[in-house]
Amino acid sequence: MTPRAPKHRIEAQKYNERSLQARIKELQFAIKTPEKANIELVNACKSQSKLAKLKLDLLAINPMSLNTLKEASNRILNNGFNEIDTLRKQLVDTYENYLRNINHTKNRNTKSSYQEKIFSLEKAEQNLINSHVFITDKYSELLNLYRRHLQKVKDGNVNISNEIRLLEQHIRKFGEPGTPALTVVKDAKIESK
Repeated sequence: MTPRAPKHRIEAQKYNERSLQARIKELQFAIKTPEKANIELVNACKSQSKLAKLKLDLLAINPMSLNTLKEASNRILNNGFNEIDTLRKQLVDTYENYLRNINHTKNRNTKSSYQEKIFSLEKAEQNLINSHVFITDKYSELLNLYRRHLQKVKDGNVNISNEIRLLEQHIRKFGEPGTPALTVVKDAKIESK
C-alpha cells in the first residue's frame, strides 16, 4: 500500500493483518495441543477459502476473502501465503492423528480387546512354564552326568572317551556352554521326566 492510500484502506489492512496473526497464533497452538484445538478452526482448515471466511470473535479472527488473506500473508509473513497454508495442512494432519489415537485408545477398552489381552497373557505364561521345564530338564541332565562322573572317578572306573561322548550328547541336546541361560520354547508343551 502506498503512503497516499486512504486512511480507511490502511485501517482495513491492519485489521486484516491482526486477524491473520490471530489465525497463525491459533493454528500453531492447535498443532502443538490438538486436544485443545478449536473445532471450528480445525473444520475451517479443510480448505483455504473456509479458513479465510472463518469468524471467531473470541480469538479475534475475522472473515475475509481468500484474496485478502493471500495479500495480507504475502505482506507480513516470511514465506507469504505458503506459510499459513502449510500450517493449515499441518493442523488437519495433526488433528486426524490425534483423533486416530483417541479411537485406538477407546478400542482398547472393549470386551474383545480384554479377551485378546487375556489370551496373550495366558500364552506368555505357558511359554514361561515351557521354558522353566526346559531349563529344569537341562539342569537335571547335567547334574546326573556330573554325579555319574563323580561316582566313576570314586570307583576308579573312568572311561574318558565315554565321558566325552556323554558330554557331547548333552551339548547337542541342550546347547553349547555360553548360550543364553533361558531358552523360550514357544507353543510346545514339554513334559518333565
